[in-house]
Amino acid sequence: MMGQAPIIIFNDADVSSAVNGTAFASFIASGQTCVSGTRLLVQSGVYDTFVSQFLEKVKSITKRMGDRALAQLHRLQSDELTRQNSHEPKEHDGVRHFGASSSADT
Repeated sequence: MMGQAPIIIFNDADVSSAVNGTAFASFIASGQTCVSGTRLLVQSGVYDTFVSQFLEKVKSITKRMGDRALAQLHRLQSDELTRQNSHEPKEHDGVRHFGASSSADT
């Protein structure tokens, strides 16, 4: 699913555990992993309780993050690696190529 990891919370869930698990999945490695929770699907019977507790958890996390003005988040990939893994077509000798290439001139 290309990093679109859904988190599903059903009515019979232990909401406290669901909140903790969702926070972990959503914020691990600043969301820069392909398994980060990116979509929340919450059944209506626990929706209000879950959202309330989750927002409190998020506030708690952000309070403990330190001074945002001093925080720096860097990319995990180099520009070259990003270019090599690009799905954008590249042209070489009049032929369009897709995907990664080990050749430096494509």
